[in-house]
Amino acid sequence: MSDGIAEAHTILLVYSCHTAKATFQQAEIRAATNWKLKNPSFKCIVIKLDKSDLPPLLASLIHLSVDPTDHTSYAQFLSNLLSTLRRDCLASPTSSTLVATAEITGEITENEESTKSKPQPTSSAPISHPEVIEDRGPMAIDNPFYVERDADAQVLDFFGDGGISAALRGGVRMGKSSLARRVCNELALKKWRVVRLEIGDDLEKSDFADGHQFLRAIAVRILRQLEQDVRPLTAFDREKSGSAFRDFMELLGAQLGDNRRLVIFLDQMDALAGTQASSVAVSGLRSWHSAQSLLGKKSWARLLVAHTITPKHVGPEGSIFTVAEKIELSDFTPRELAQLVKSYGRPPAEADVLAKVLGGHPFLSRAALNALANERITLRDLAQLTHCSRDLFKHHLEDLAKQFDKLLSQAFLKLATGQPLDSRETYFTLFAIGVVKDTPWRKAEIRCELYRKLLPEFLP
Repeated sequence: MSDGIAEAHTILLVYSCHTAKATFQQAEIRAATNWKLKNPSFKCIVIKLDKSDLPPLLASLIHLSVDPTDHTSYAQFLSNLLSTLRRDCLASPTSSTLVATAEITGEITENEESTKSKPQPTSSAPISHPEVIEDRGPMAIDNPFYVERDADAQVLDFFGDGGISAALRGGVRMGKSSLARRVCNELALKKWRVVRLEIGDDLEKSDFADGHQFLRAIAVRILRQLEQDVRPLTAFDREKSGSAFRDFMELLGAQLGDNRRLVIFLDQMDALAGTQASSVAVSGLRSWHSAQSLLGKKSWARLLVAHTITPKHVGPEGSIFTVAEKIELSDFTPRELAQLVKSYGRPPAEADVLAKVLGGHPFLSRAALNALANERITLRDLAQLTHCSRDLFKHHLEDLAKQFDKLLSQAFLKLATGQPLDSRETYFTLFAIGVVKDTPWRKAEIRCELYRKLLPEFLP
């Protein structure tokens, strides 16, 4: 098995609820991920057949989903897979692609198929069909079109210097999750265990009823991802307060023993805003932070949270946001846009148009470059925001518009015509949606010209 993986350029791992019970496939996954850690150029693509939680190392890789019972979804899935393979399976003449297939039964079959040598893309030649652009969710850790920003090094340096907690703050579709995923992968390569939770998606609605239940729900999922027994949960049975999470982590550390270096990434922390759990939850994380800080160089756990900014989210003075290292993430700078344009093999002048029309918006910039590379839009169409631009971003604009009510639409339209906003609360709501820049609320600006000109026709 190991020899076959070592000879492959890319491996497809098909994962379902039965995978955890399939001894052979578990061994195969361990062999593939261990090889990936030693050889960053080796590609692993995970195909999910159901809603089973992926183990942390698999969750950090490229993963696609398909429902085997829904035949209508096959065409889109195959399109996404082929596009991913075009990007990631640029094999050498002697390499092969190893396909490991685990069907619903958990049985394993292996096939090797030789792949033809393809030329590597260069910055001087346009790249055709470079990637699948997703409106939401993080980029794969080995996506060649990822743009490293100052914040990448800032987070790694902070944790490398012994920092305990960091809060990654930025607007919607700013790249927080993608950056955090890459940081966690770098730490995993240095033998840190990584737990990643998407608060809005991974927790149940009932978990937000109170802070104690919220922190216990996080604890349960930490144990599940680390494949540990439930003994540390006794901390939540002894007392119903925010400090229970601190005690839980102490018990967990003792249980993990020498192999206890742990990074916890809590994404979508905005889901806490305005809930009954908010105050106790962020105070409980602060209590844990304080306990780790007292350990000095012996501290063994790190916390990274990602959030946008709302008045309710900052929390009380005793919250984790008070003590965490604040790391800001903004839209692409001119230097970062130039780097992105170069990675697509596009003319440098296109960076100026992206800055003027899209304001350096990470998602919109990547989507526009993808369309330019595939000749689905011209630079003139983008610069003048013609009907072609409208069609290209239609689904994105419709998605944004669904988050507006009539009053919020009126506020946005006033801002689009140069009038100021009436309240701080309105600004933070618009910022949370992702349509205004990160500025003092009285000086609010629409995030980009595309939103100013085209979003109004989609609003209620």
